[in-house]
Amino acid sequence: MKDDKEKFDFKAFAKQAGDALRSGKPLAGKDGVFTPLLKMIIESDLEGELDDHLYETQKMNRNRRNGYGAKNLQSSLGGFEVLAPRDRNSSFEPQIVGKRQHKISSDIDQQIIALFGGGDELP
Repeated sequence: MKDDKEKFDFKAFAKQAGDALRSGKPLAGKDGVFTPLLKMIIESDLEGELDDHLYETQKMNRNRRNGYGAKNLQSSLGGFEVLAPRDRNSSFEPQIVGKRQHKISSDIDQQIIALFGGGDELP
């Protein structure tokens, strides 16, 4: 579990995002304003999926975490890199971004941004 130092500060992010947009920084892509948020959410989901997988398989084998692998993803908002967790037995099959998958669905990034923006409707 993450300690207080690692928690995402949404208020600070909102201020930084507003400042960056006003200065002409792109909304998405490798250096985009929303890329750190999208990256954090995808990496957090991958961690949760691996936690569930290891919990479900702990009685059958001695599987455990085995580091991370960098993965370049493309979305409708541009490209960015995430760190995907691995397990020792290579039996972990992530759902949000599968093995050998380099494109995320065209609507997942839009949904994450809509949820962050406080929108009630998802695209």
